[in-house]
Amino acid sequence: MALPEWVSKHKRKGHEIKEINGNYYMYKLKSAWDPVRKKAKKVSGEYLGKIAPEGLVPKREHIPADILVFSREYGASALAASLCGDLIQSLRAHFSSDTAKRIWVTAMIRLISPCPFSRIGLRYDSSWMSELVPGLTLSPASISGLLDAVGANRTACAAFMRDTTPEAPYYLIDGTRTVSASGGVMRALPGHSHTNGFLPQLNQVYIVAMGQGGGGIPVFYRNVAGNIPDVTALKLTLEDAQVKN
Repeated sequence: MALPEWVSKHKRKGHEIKEINGNYYMYKLKSAWDPVRKKAKKVSGEYLGKIAPEGLVPKREHIPADILVFSREYGASALAASLCGDLIQSLRAHFSSDTAKRIWVTAMIRLISPCPFSRIGLRYDSSWMSELVPGLTLSPASISGLLDAVGANRTACAAFMRDTTPEAPYYLIDGTRTVSASGGVMRALPGHSHTNGFLPQLNQVYIVAMGQGGGGIPVFYRNVAGNIPDVTALKLTLEDAQVKN
């Protein structure tokens, strides 16, 4: 059978091309003994792929059933690493290397796809973060211990935030009073609020750096006891952040 010219140009020595239902496929040729004719004959061997105008399209390789196949999210993790990767070095200046890596990975995962802390380990295992920063323990119990340790080390937290606070034309300071009846929060003390309730509360003070083109970057926070007046809370936060001018 004559092959079309566009198919013939892809012929190879030791191979054959078959036409099946209007499509063309390439096979290896091999020799086999013909007991009737008492001599060797050429027979079709391994299937190699389909012939297309641009050339041979290799066959799909079947994956053995005993091989584990999995996928990991890559794009968002790679983008976060390219934009925020330098923060690991800043964290290492104030925390141990393992703690710095776990803080950074936890923050990046929650930035990419906000989720409960109990699911950080699952997100880590299924993302490129586990390849970029391998070997981290991020189980729910480990994350709880990490949050306790970091929260208790205010000195390191404040130093890290000061190191990463950019110079800006303006800084916005916001205080938000949050009512809390938790017996374990020592700063939750009765204080004045817009409702005049004098309930146990915290004052969460945040500093945001504003650039020339607008758009705020959160740079610093401080939890202030609920019985401290706003003016004093503002002064204490600015002193802690060491914001100038």
